[in-house]
Amino acid sequence: MLSRFKEKGLIWPIAVASLLLSSVAIMGAFVMASTSDGGPRIIDSYYEKAVQWDSLSAVKGEVKARNWLPDLVLSQSSALFVIRDSARTRIPFLTGEVILSRPHLGTETPPLPLAFVQADSSYVFYPIDLTPGLWDFTFLLKAPNQALEVTIRKDVKVNVAN
Repeated sequence: MLSRFKEKGLIWPIAVASLLLSSVAIMGAFVMASTSDGGPRIIDSYYEKAVQWDSLSAVKGEVKARNWLPDLVLSQSSALFVIRDSARTRIPFLTGEVILSRPHLGTETPPLPLAFVQADSSYVFYPIDLTPGLWDFTFLLKAPNQALEVTIRKDVKVNVAN
C-alpha cells in the first residue's frame, strides 16, 4: 500500500497534511485544557487587602516570629487544630475562627468557630464538606492583646463531611 502512495507521489503531501492536522489537534487540546477550570477568579476585597498589606503581613508573621508550631489533623467529621509554643507545649489561651478556601478558586467559606478542647489543649472545628483536593485553612486567632493569623495548606485525600 505504501508503494502505491509512493508511485503516485502522495507520501509528502500526506505527511505534511498529517503534521498540520496534528498541530491543530494539539492546539485545540491546549485551548480546552486552559478553559476547563472556569478561568480567572475574583478575589474578594482585593484592594482593601492590598492597602492593608503591611499590617496583614505583620499579623501573619507573628506566629513565625514567636517560633510557634501549628498543626492540623483532619478526621472523617471534624478537624483538630493544635498550636505549640517554642517549648513545644500546647497553647490553651487562644480564641478565634477558621476560614476554608480552595487556592485555585479564590473563594472562601464563611468563618467557622474554633472550640477549645480542655482535655488536650487543642481546638476543634467542624468543616461542612471538604472534597478531595488542595485546601487552605486560615486560622484567625486572638491571643491576649494581639491578633494572629496562621494558614495551613492541606491536600485532602477523601471527603470530610459533617
